[in-house]
Amino acid sequence: MLSFVERIILIFAFFASIALSYKTFFRMVKVIKKGKGNLPTDHVGKRFLLALKVLITQVTVLRSRFLLSILHAFIAWAFMLYALVNLNDIIRAFDAHFLLFGHNIVGHIYELFVDIFSLLTVVAMAVFLIRRFIFKSKQLAFRENILLLPEVK
Repeated sequence: MLSFVERIILIFAFFASIALSYKTFFRMVKVIKKGKGNLPTDHVGKRFLLALKVLITQVTVLRSRFLLSILHAFIAWAFMLYALVNLNDIIRAFDAHFLLFGHNIVGHIYELFVDIFSLLTVVAMAVFLIRRFIFKSKQLAFRENILLLPEVK
């Protein structure tokens, strides 16, 4: 459990993170709106559920290159899993005895799952880093018609 001062800092950091995320999100929306055509805003609920389905199942990623797709999905799923881990950690900052899935077999299986999944995610990231920076896969190269800043080239 955190001290009073640490809790205040955590609360401040939490709200600062929310504010910066909000600002960044709407900056992206502004850039997207500069593009051609209209951004569809009809059927918001249906579109949200479809986006959630694609996020959870990673169906668009898992269409080709099976092994690389699975590794990519591990990284995406890890972000979702770490949201739960972070939620647990934030609550534990205020209640030292809290455990998201309890102090029982379910909680212990959850902790083991997080540990194993974290290891698989680190392996996936290592594979992608090696692929990009050591093997310099041609599939990851930019085409000549893509405009890049000199620092990126």
